[in-house]
Amino acid sequence: MGKIKVTDIDKGWKKLVSDLRKLKNAPYAKVGLVGPTAGATHEENSGGESLTVATIGMIHEYGSESRNIPERSFIRGPLEANQENLRSFIKKLSFNLASQKMDVAQALGLLGLEGVRIIKKAITVDRIKPSLDPKTVKAKTRAGKKGDTPLVDTGQMQNSVRHQVMLSGKDEE
Repeated sequence: MGKIKVTDIDKGWKKLVSDLRKLKNAPYAKVGLVGPTAGATHEENSGGESLTVATIGMIHEYGSESRNIPERSFIRGPLEANQENLRSFIKKLSFNLASQKMDVAQALGLLGLEGVRIIKKAITVDRIKPSLDPKTVKAKTRAGKKGDTPLVDTGQMQNSVRHQVMLSGKDEE
């Protein structure tokens, strides 16, 4: 019998396996008030306190009884409300990963950008509930500000909503 020659032509399997092994380290995308802008001092703090953008964001996200501020979840709420859309988006990204149209960093970057888009849309278009108290609107008017949309005053917090891709699965990146 003659010898049979087998030629293994790798059409991307090795790269896919390598990318999947990287997932073992649990890379992820952070979305919200992350990065240097989150640690910046908020432009306008009531009472002269020096609070960071992240602290102001946390107060609004969870509410504050002592400050009489109701919960206005602008991160968790919109992302939870868009779970089905995000699942569909992740399926598309997974397909693109499997077919080598993008790598893990690109896929997580796009997922992070989608999360940022959802959050910013919730703040500006959908308007986070509950509405501002009429007393708050009057106080803003007296201070020379316009608008009755919660979480929109200087725009600093909204502009601080970002994403970060964490490839190693650790926060130290």
